[in-house]
Amino acid sequence: MKILLVDTHILFREGIASLLMHEPGIEIVGAVSSIQQAASRLSDFQPDLILMEFGEDVTADLLAVKNITGCCPDSLIVLLSNRNPDNILVEALRVGIKGYISKDSSFEKVMASIRGLERGEMALSRSMTRRAIDLLFLNRQDRNIQTKIFDQLTSRELEVLKIMASGASNRAIADRLSISENTVKIHVHKILKKLDVRNRREAARLANQNSIALALNEIGEPDVQNGNGG
Repeated sequence: MKILLVDTHILFREGIASLLMHEPGIEIVGAVSSIQQAASRLSDFQPDLILMEFGEDVTADLLAVKNITGCCPDSLIVLLSNRNPDNILVEALRVGIKGYISKDSSFEKVMASIRGLERGEMALSRSMTRRAIDLLFLNRQDRNIQTKIFDQLTSRELEVLKIMASGASNRAIADRLSISENTVKIHVHKILKKLDVRNRREAARLANQNSIALALNEIGEPDVQNGNGG
């Protein structure tokens, strides 16, 4: 199995690489600091497995993962992370990630997960699979609420909202979309009314709270199945 490591910390990349390279049937084909770097060099690495940690911009990383799993479905991607899985697990599964391994795990457990992947299993323990199903149920309810909220907006209003959420002024939004500032004001007024918020700050906060849902609104439900039972 050819493995590509993705982590912002050089010491971690070197440490896990030094452990994995001594395992039979394992080849470390590369180690990079971001999933975007991995995506740009997939043809060079041709990995069977990408072990990755998210960077600071989780939404951008999820989109990069979605692109990789779309164009290279034979390259499995698994999170090797110390982040709270509750915050990312469902969206990670949505974009095609095949499991979650905690960085607190022993090396033996990491290898057991990798061997399970070779057998076609997901790298999710029974407890993590149950948690994923629970989170999926709650997340689906939340997404239904979000859909009802944001589906009220036109495509142009969504564009305005996303730019407004970055803190842009009406003038900046107008320049970005090549429309008049007065038109932006009209859109903002309609957005506030439809979202039932008092001001653009509240609208921006609502958009930022649901940034992943907005960015990944074309992704379907994940296919969660039992993992290696660790």
